[in-house]
Amino acid sequence: MTRQWRPLITRSCLFEHEDPFSRLHISSSQFLEDINERGVCPECHKSRMYFCYTCLTALTSIRDRIPHVKLPVQIAIVKHAGEVDGKSTAAHLPVLAPDHVKIYTFPSIPACDPSDVLLIFPGENAQPLEKLWEMTVQNGHTTGPCVICAKKHVSIPWKTLLFIDSTWKQTKRIYLDAKIKGLPCAVLEGGHSAFWRPQRGKPSGWLATAEAVHLAVTQLLALQGCTGHVDDLLFFFKFFYAKISSRYRQASNAVPDPGMSAHPEK
Repeated sequence: MTRQWRPLITRSCLFEHEDPFSRLHISSSQFLEDINERGVCPECHKSRMYFCYTCLTALTSIRDRIPHVKLPVQIAIVKHAGEVDGKSTAAHLPVLAPDHVKIYTFPSIPACDPSDVLLIFPGENAQPLEKLWEMTVQNGHTTGPCVICAKKHVSIPWKTLLFIDSTWKQTKRIYLDAKIKGLPCAVLEGGHSAFWRPQRGKPSGWLATAEAVHLAVTQLLALQGCTGHVDDLLFFFKFFYAKISSRYRQASNAVPDPGMSAHPEK
């Protein structure tokens, strides 16, 4: 019996589902399907498709047609210098929520006040987000109007959520940086990744950066009692997932990977 190569996307636990985003409220991206030619970034003037992953801005032709997402917190993403910009889902986020998301390339890290910044990372001392919320809110909280639904809720006790964008092997140096290691740390529960480029050997709960940001903010809104959503953070993620998964669904048989020789399984 020979081992058959399978495209990475087909290894996702969600691949068998026709639409893993069916419960979300994501704006239609149909107009992107009509774009067949690359455009020019209005800032760096390089050839790009849909948006520039270097300048983190949408192309002029779609800028007014894509969602513009408001968030109840600021999002800071620290990416490893070795992370390829064009492959990272983090680049989707400042395009969709430019007023709330900023990406830093390590060793550049924003100022981090432990009373205002929450690290989202499965570190050794990480607590489930819900538990950390309860512990923090018990120590005192305020209420205020929600930017998502305009109703009055318990205010989110952190101004900024900090994420690390890198492969698991690259995270240690960033995580142990003096500016980060003293921050309160939360781990996300209940997520299942639909990413088409999953890390080998990692469970489905290991999310792509765009998925992690969406899940974290969604869980915070639920803890507040807000009925609104920020599902359009996955606007580009869903679009690319659909394009890539469709390509493989149309193939009746997987094509052997030219870089992998078949051999008997032991």
